[in-house]
Amino acid sequence: MSGLTNSAAFHALQGQLSLAERVVIAVHADPDMDAIGSALAMRAYLMDHGKSVKLWLRGFTARHYDFLDGISAVVTTPEPPAGDTLLAMDCASAYRIEGWQKTGVPAGYASVINWDHHQHNDQFGDLNIVDTAMSSMGEFVYWFFTEIEYAIQPEQATQLYAAIVYDTGRFAYSNVTTQTFQAAAALVAAGAQPEGINNAIYNTKSVAQIKTLGTAMERLTIERRYGYVYTYLLPDDPMVSQDALELMRALKTAKVLVLFRAKESGVKLNFRSKIEFDVATFAQQFGGGGHRRASGAFVSGSLESVMADVLHALENALR
Repeated sequence: MSGLTNSAAFHALQGQLSLAERVVIAVHADPDMDAIGSALAMRAYLMDHGKSVKLWLRGFTARHYDFLDGISAVVTTPEPPAGDTLLAMDCASAYRIEGWQKTGVPAGYASVINWDHHQHNDQFGDLNIVDTAMSSMGEFVYWFFTEIEYAIQPEQATQLYAAIVYDTGRFAYSNVTTQTFQAAAALVAAGAQPEGINNAIYNTKSVAQIKTLGTAMERLTIERRYGYVYTYLLPDDPMVSQDALELMRALKTAKVLVLFRAKESGVKLNFRSKIEFDVATFAQQFGGGGHRRASGAFVSGSLESVMADVLHALENALR
């Protein structure tokens, strides 16, 4: 599917949403800027069309996203709000939604829309709009708005540009295409301010975060025989996962990167690949997934046991 050529999928999405009255938007657990920015832009679109809309992110805290319009309206309750339509965005499986890891989508929705750009999407919706060629959900939403001739407001341009910038590593990753740059340019024309958005995402670190990045690099292990590097973060460490991965990526000899983040209930895994090694497929054995060059998973267990299991499996795969 292409955002420029497959208009039928976008019009099917538009038609399905036109029938909705009360929409609940949900994204994957541990949501990132791409998931949140694109969901907020869709929330505004649906509200413009007279829908009752709740963006539900169970347990979410908005401290890194306060520059995005509408972030204060996010619903963080343990249970989702009532609605007739579920719009799941940026989520390859319903089991990736926070609170639904064991159940999948609960009963009660008349319609489930699965809108995603990840590999290995399990097609859990009544309507499935999936395109792995899209760099990000932000780009995907932009092309939807363009196809249906919806006038993007400056606040939405900011939300979508932030989403694209984040998921493409500031346009540095292999998922970037000419369409991505076209979308970004159009969003700037619609009111997005690149300097302000980049500063809001990347230049707001605290002293504690900077020190934690140093600690993460001190913990770094390089396995030259197989070409992978890894480090770990502890539960009390400030959130610096993306920045740690970017520093690891800068290593010339690093081919595959692994970041382990210990949490109270298990370990969050982040995988990145600088070679033709499919980390999305690799992550599937741990219940995760994502993109060929960037993926993640969550595994129950102690940091020590999870690290041992994952690194053993990675060495077998890299052989």
